[in-house]
Amino acid sequence: MNTLVKNICLGFGAMVITTGAFAQKSKITDAALSRRTALEEKADGKNERAMELLLKAKESIDAAAAHVDTKNNQKMFYYKGDIYAQLAMLIVTDPKKTDKSEASGYIEESIAALTSGFPLGKKYKSQITETVANNRGTYNQLAIMAYDNGMYEGAAKAYETQAKFASCIDMIDSNAYYMAGASYYGASKFELAGPLFEKAVEINYNMPKSAEFASSSYRSAKQYDKAKAIISKARQEFPTHKGLLLESVNTSIDMGDSEGAETALNEAIAKDPNNKLLYYNIGYIYIDLKKNEKAEEALQKALEIDPSYSDAQYQLGAHLVGWAGDLQTAAKQTKEGDENYKIWMDQSTEIFKRAIIPLENYIEANPNEKAVLNILFQIYRSIDNSEKALEYKRRADAIAD
Repeated sequence: MNTLVKNICLGFGAMVITTGAFAQKSKITDAALSRRTALEEKADGKNERAMELLLKAKESIDAAAAHVDTKNNQKMFYYKGDIYAQLAMLIVTDPKKTDKSEASGYIEESIAALTSGFPLGKKYKSQITETVANNRGTYNQLAIMAYDNGMYEGAAKAYETQAKFASCIDMIDSNAYYMAGASYYGASKFELAGPLFEKAVEINYNMPKSAEFASSSYRSAKQYDKAKAIISKARQEFPTHKGLLLESVNTSIDMGDSEGAETALNEAIAKDPNNKLLYYNIGYIYIDLKKNEKAEEALQKALEIDPSYSDAQYQLGAHLVGWAGDLQTAAKQTKEGDENYKIWMDQSTEIFKRAIIPLENYIEANPNEKAVLNILFQIYRSIDNSEKALEYKRRADAIAD
């Protein structure tokens, strides 16, 4: 082949390559034009027509995204991100469309395109940033509306989408992560709330509340190791925070770690000595640990703070009855003549007597509690007070089962 023919062939080949690249760039232009017209139709309330045009824009931009000459083009990434986001938004905001699952795929494609395009240069960086801002704002509004209407799971998904769009431009939307966690928590989706609150902890947002809710979420999801790890780390930084102390107590209780709960409760009481609930809880823990005197002391302290605290009245009475009953059982199992028999029976009688006050206070406020009336009948019978025993027996019998 002579030099002239070679040059002609080379020139022709170059022209083919240039023409191919131009064709693909024109696909981006086609997509841009369809998108612009779609937005005009949408502004006029013609959403069905807008959807048709956006799907047409999608077809063009997908062709550009698939071609070697334009698949890494920043302009292509911008338009793909925006077009897919617009498609998702039409689906999400369409009240006639009950199945909105298709929007999720569009959102993911949009986020992937915007994330890829953002670092490629300055030319379309501002447009990508604007698209991100628009979508963050829209999903934030949707999230607030859903949350205010008690649609917590929908709110959580909108907040998550808001946070994902922010990540496209290397931005961390701290509040969106926190509110997504709060929304899943409200929906009792604790296994989904935990990681979002944990994300808020990692970026040090709204601490120590984020740590408290992260632990509570994992605890409610029965992921106790994660709950304990988060609360332990947070308490190193906020050792006196009451909310973290209480969460530490609850975690230990739920894990069945009574001794750990006791330690945490004592710490909490030292910080909040007038909290009746703390004394009630530690009393319950002492019952579990068979520390009878300490259990009675803690429950009495709860009643000193609030004499009408019915839960503490009932729990103290029940504890004393159980303790006295155990002593009676132990006494009756002794051998004839054992000196412990009289000691334990006398102790049992005194403890039964102490149970009367909280139980009578409880029954005064809850006169139809048949089980408690029967317990009072049995106590008075055991201490040989037949008059009071019969009174409570008659009251119990008068209540239908």
